[in-house]
Amino acid sequence: MFIPFKTHSCVFRRDYSTKLYSSYMDINSEVINKLLVNQQVSISQEELYKLIAIPGVKFELPLNDDTLRAFISLVGRSNSRVNRSGVYIFSRLASGRKYVGSSNSLARRLFGYFRHEYNEKDNFGLLLPLLKKEGVAAFSLEMFIVPLRYPSDSYLFLEQYYLPCPPLIERSDERGLK
Repeated sequence: MFIPFKTHSCVFRRDYSTKLYSSYMDINSEVINKLLVNQQVSISQEELYKLIAIPGVKFELPLNDDTLRAFISLVGRSNSRVNRSGVYIFSRLASGRKYVGSSNSLARRLFGYFRHEYNEKDNFGLLLPLLKKEGVAAFSLEMFIVPLRYPSDSYLFLEQYYLPCPPLIERSDERGLK
């Protein structure tokens, strides 16, 4: 079963992906290309090495005046004409568990999370209910911003590389959001 990957939790992708690799160390371009076969994209191992060499930038949340300026300098504003794509990882401070997502417009996606610009019907998945319940201060954020010189779909490959992480919550915790 193929699972769309707009914003999703690695708990669902892990269930699907474990058929293709047995450990995080097994993830390579061949595995990622199989995961993204329905997207009709592919990447070479050399290109993947370049992508995973992109350094992450970490932010403690919520953003303050200084960190907000740094954040905007990296991803731009949500209404900007230049969209920066990349991968973001919210780490829950209480448990260390992670939510991995990607976007072709990091500013739009992340400011949406920070400003709670999702209505009640968008209260799905694992991250949105936790953000609503605990607030952004319960998380830290790490971003991997794809340079503009890279192909526009590069963030998809990078997301697949980072997805095999400890999920935000265990399946048994879903209802209680522990």
